[in-house]
Amino acid sequence: MNKHKLIIIGGGIAGLSSAFYAQKQNLDFLLIESGARLGGVINTQKTSLNYILEQGPNSLALGSTLKEITNNLNIALLPAQAIAKKKLIFINNKLIAINSLTGLFEVLSLKTFFKIAQEFFHKTPIASQNISIGEFFENHFGAEIVNNLLWPILSGIYAGNPYKLEFASVFPELYKISQNHPSLLMGLIKDKPTAKFKREIFSTESGLFGLIEQIQSFIPPEKIILNIPITSIKEKEAGFIINNSFQTEKIILAVPAYIACNLCPEFLADLNQIYYAPIITLNFWLKESKEPSGVAYLDQYKNAFGFLSARPQNTPLLGTVFNSALFPSHAPNMAITCFIGGANYPELINCSLEEIQKIALQELIKALPQTTESDFELKNYKYWPQGIPQYNLGHRALIEAVQAKLPQNLKLAGNYLKGISLEDSAYSGKTALRELFG
Repeated sequence: MNKHKLIIIGGGIAGLSSAFYAQKQNLDFLLIESGARLGGVINTQKTSLNYILEQGPNSLALGSTLKEITNNLNIALLPAQAIAKKKLIFINNKLIAINSLTGLFEVLSLKTFFKIAQEFFHKTPIASQNISIGEFFENHFGAEIVNNLLWPILSGIYAGNPYKLEFASVFPELYKISQNHPSLLMGLIKDKPTAKFKREIFSTESGLFGLIEQIQSFIPPEKIILNIPITSIKEKEAGFIINNSFQTEKIILAVPAYIACNLCPEFLADLNQIYYAPIITLNFWLKESKEPSGVAYLDQYKNAFGFLSARPQNTPLLGTVFNSALFPSHAPNMAITCFIGGANYPELINCSLEEIQKIALQELIKALPQTTESDFELKNYKYWPQGIPQYNLGHRALIEAVQAKLPQNLKLAGNYLKGISLEDSAYSGKTALRELFG
């Protein structure tokens, strides 16, 4: 029997974070990954000319955990171009930058601005944690701010529906403020929240997988096993038996909820209630051209992060990232990643690539009217049938109930718990290890 003090199951960023800190503490551990590589949803592909195509997350926002990891490993981070900070929303058949007050006046009506001013005098405190983001913000600021701002932002992050996503789970600090103050805006002024809503964006010269490679190189090879699907976890004496082959005192389970629920059904069966929105990513390059449809005419593209689609557009194109505007060394002029589907269009995951490509290009040229469908070349794509976990109504209570049932020496980590970003996932891995070993 292969015996260890700790076994980490899952080699995504959450499991790797646990392994990084376990190695720093010189613990006896083993990381088991079912696939042929580490990295989870981080999926960087390279072209024959070594250009970068990201098929999962496209960039990295550093928080305390990833900052600590990258600093410890002396990872050379590639900052996004400062000129590409502009955020665009596609609404009323045009792209509007929302980084400025002028742009907000194009997206929101005077009636909504008046509603925002009135919110300072809001008198009704939040009734319970079981309230959606859409319901809360519509009640405080009106429906327009949900449809024109929150809908595209949350589609870009969760690929979800604001009227299904739980306010307390997605915005825990804002929820806490709203419990103490009937007016959210007044609460923000009085409580001065510590959460950073803006972070610098990074990658590496070799793409996001460069981060995975650096963490992996820090961990001794004998502490990582690939291509071992986990089929059973059984409690035994003061520990666990895994696949009838591995024995351990403690486990960090850093796999998606839809896998975890089947490994320990006596504790984790309820995790099957967490829905994962399907996503399709498509990497397009705009062909070089001297005609008006060419790169030189797309001035909005050159200084923008990308764009998101407002709800009134009623489109399956959740948004795009302008990759070569962010990281010029990653791709030639002009590289774009499109995100299709999400919780509102789950049926698209069953469509053929030809159908998906046609949908993406039809929607893309609406936002970039200087282009035609023939201007774009599809370089790569990825279907994610279970893409992004949805923090829908009841999510917080569900996670708390599941964690209350866990044995003391089994901890969970992953993006379905308390945050879906890479930083949140890494933090969950660090926290799980700390809870087991201090």
